Amino acid sequence: EHPMHFDIQALVTVVVGMTEFNEDFLGGLYVGTMASRWFVPLSAGDGAVHTSDLWHGVHVSKGTRWSWIMWFQDGDCDGHDRTSLEWHRKEAEAG
Repeated sequence: EHPMHFDIQALVTVVVGMTEFNEDFLGGLYVGTMASRWFVPLSAGDGAVHTSDLWHGVHVSKGTRWSWIMWFQDGDCDGHDRTSLEWHRKEAEAG
């Protein structure tokens, strides 16, 4: 279980399925609102790309789900510790 969230540490997220949807596991990656959610049927080799502002989560009700997640940022780290969320606030305040 990974509750609904935004990937604020990345500009773009790539999710690649490594197991078979509805065979190896039930559930998986979903998108939605606080009231509704829709599962993204990613099987082995399938990919999904989304921006950081997509409200999403993971819920596996049965089996084992494996995926390869990649987070991409805009530009280099230019001396900032991008593993910490604190840099977002400093950058926003700096304009």
